[in-house]
Amino acid sequence: DENKQIVSAKNSTIPPFSQIEEGSDGFHVAVEVENHPEDMGRGIYAKEDIAEGTLVWTSTYTAEHTEGWQFRTLLMNLPKHLACDLSIWSYPVRSKNHHGGSICSDLDRDTLFNQADRLEDVNVEDRMVDDPGRDHCIGKIYSTRDIKAGEQLLLWYGDFVHRKAWLDLGL
Repeated sequence: DENKQIVSAKNSTIPPFSQIEEGSDGFHVAVEVENHPEDMGRGIYAKEDIAEGTLVWTSTYTAEHTEGWQFRTLLMNLPKHLACDLSIWSYPVRSKNHHGGSICSDLDRDTLFNQADRLEDVNVEDRMVDDPGRDHCIGKIYSTRDIKAGEQLLLWYGDFVHRKAWLDLGL
């Protein structure tokens, strides 16, 4: 609710607090958060086999910041430990509706998707949804091949991240 006051309801997919069920998020398949045995930190792992082409996640809890002040205001209104996490887990994308870019803040477990070390290790991809009123913060993640239970779900950030957006927004 705080975020909708900052970015407006049209730039947030986050439902009203009263409609959020405990444990709900944007995942459509059974996943769990596990620590990577080597150096990736926490990550998202399949709890069951996932067939190629399966919808894995939808941006149900995502805020889009089209102005730098919106992102700064949100961070300033959060407890310090959450602001630090959000600043690390938010990502810049190219804008299609205005000059520069936008900052997307996913507020569910999908923030723990790790990037694959090599393109051939990618097993999920973010397919942005074309919504005329929104930028690229509305996405859906699909499996790109069959994934076995226990396997980490890995993205390639270069498919959607636009680093210059940080500068375009004065951040």
